[in-house]
Amino acid sequence: MTQSDNKDVEIYILHTRKYRDTSLLAEVFSREEGRFSLLFKGIRREAKKGSRSAGQIQPFVPIIVSIYGRGDLRTAVYQETAPFGYHLMGKASFIGLYINELMYRVLGKYEPLPELYDDYKRVLNDLGRPEFDLGMLRRFEFGLLMALGFGVDFGFDAKTGKPIDSAGAYRFVPQSGFERATSSEPKACSGETIHRMAMGDFSGAGASLSKWMVSASVRPLLGGRPLKSRELFSARNR
Repeated sequence: MTQSDNKDVEIYILHTRKYRDTSLLAEVFSREEGRFSLLFKGIRREAKKGSRSAGQIQPFVPIIVSIYGRGDLRTAVYQETAPFGYHLMGKASFIGLYINELMYRVLGKYEPLPELYDDYKRVLNDLGRPEFDLGMLRRFEFGLLMALGFGVDFGFDAKTGKPIDSAGAYRFVPQSGFERATSSEPKACSGETIHRMAMGDFSGAGASLSKWMVSASVRPLLGGRPLKSRELFSARNR
C-alpha cells in the first residue's frame, strides 16, 4: 500500500532508467517502505549542468530526499547525502550491482524490511573492506531469502524433521530444504558442512554448495530471466 507523502526519507538507488526527455525513474530501497519507485524530475538536465545533487543519484550512496505526491509514482527532490556512502570499485562494484539487481528483481513493492535494510548497509560496508570474502555475500543472500519467506533451515531435515546429523550426508532441495541422501549423490554434502554454514562459515565444501543453493533458490523468483549484472561480470572475467 502506498502512503501519503511530503516527508524526508533516506533511500538507496537500486535501478534507474531514463524518463521522458530530462527525468529519471528510480527503483529505490528504504527502511520505512522497502522497495518503491520515485521520479526525479529534470535531474538529467541538471546533470548536464554539472549539478552536485544530480551526481549523487547513483548506487551505493545513501541520500535524503523529500517525497511528494500519492500513488505508485511519486516525485523526489534531493536534499543531502547521508553519511557513510560506499564508493565501490572493481570486483566489489560488480558484486554491488548484482545485489542491487537481485533486490530490484525479487522484492515486492511497499514491504518494509528493516532487518534486510540493515543487512544491505552491512554488506555494502563489507564490500568496501580489503578483507571482504564471498562468505559475506552468501550471508546477505540467505538473509534476503529469509526476508522473502524462502529461508533455508540449516538445523533440521526437511522431510523427517530430525536434526541434521553431523556424520550424515544430505542434499539440498530448492524451496524445501536439506534431505537425507547418500554421499555418492550429486551435490551431496555432509551434516558437518551444513552445521558450519548455519554458523555463517561458507568456506571449504560450503563455498560452491552455498553458491548453488542461492542460485537454485532465486531462479524461480526471477521468472526465467537471467541477471544482467551476472552476465557482465562473467564477460569481464573471460
